[in-house]
Amino acid sequence: MGNDSCIIYMQTPYWWKIAQDIKAVLGDDCLFIYEVLDNYRFLLPHRKIVEMHEQSLIHADRIVCTTRLMLGDVIGEAHIEKTTVVPNACDYSIFGSASLWDTRPQYPVIGYIGVMQEWMDWDILTSLLREPVTLELYGTEYEMPEMFRPYYGGIASWSELPEIMSHWSVGIIPHIITPLTNYADHIKLYEYMAVGLPVVMTGTAANKAKRDEIAGYACDQRILTIADGCDFGEACIHQSKIDDRDKRMLRKRWAKAQTWDARHRQILSEVFTPFIIR
Repeated sequence: MGNDSCIIYMQTPYWWKIAQDIKAVLGDDCLFIYEVLDNYRFLLPHRKIVEMHEQSLIHADRIVCTTRLMLGDVIGEAHIEKTTVVPNACDYSIFGSASLWDTRPQYPVIGYIGVMQEWMDWDILTSLLREPVTLELYGTEYEMPEMFRPYYGGIASWSELPEIMSHWSVGIIPHIITPLTNYADHIKLYEYMAVGLPVVMTGTAANKAKRDEIAGYACDQRILTIADGCDFGEACIHQSKIDDRDKRMLRKRWAKAQTWDARHRQILSEVFTPFIIR
């Protein structure tokens, strides 16, 4: 690539037409990278989006995705050779600064951060409220059932979240299992782990893969849990009871290696550099 080269880094297929036009003008002096964030093939009612996704896969010089699970169904075998898996990460300098309280509350405090949209499993949260726990929800919400309003803390800034999460007992990811959520690599998981929180999450394919990865790193299956249905609340209570300082340090140690700086270095070495030096 020459001194006047251009890099297009596209994170949504909606920009496909603009990327195509730039690539047509600059040709080999333009490196087109497509980062696949979701299973766009699941969005079949939006046929135009699916078509733009397929065209982006075909014409991209390099593809980036967040989980190996995407390689088959979402990326496709024809494009695997030009695809690099770059998982999500967290800002450890912010979330790693939090220290969980040593004093256990009378009732476990179960917390969630993130967008609450159609993927939320409100039935699981309803069953959770039958347990002796305190629930806290933070983030952007869409059509939240009225019964959860008393537990909603609004939208908190990043600077506020570590303090909020420091008194939680467990962080949760209560998402329904769909072709969309099955491939989601949740940033909130990395943030929970950076704080040191036990994590309970539903059994999507991506969640199970991440559970196995982290358990293998820590040599301990108990630092986070997969649970569904009526078992979710019991799993939260169990995790709060068995948590200890050693498990917290294992979680934080894993999260400390999962930073955005580390991901940046991976993209530079595995995606950009081969084209820059060619």
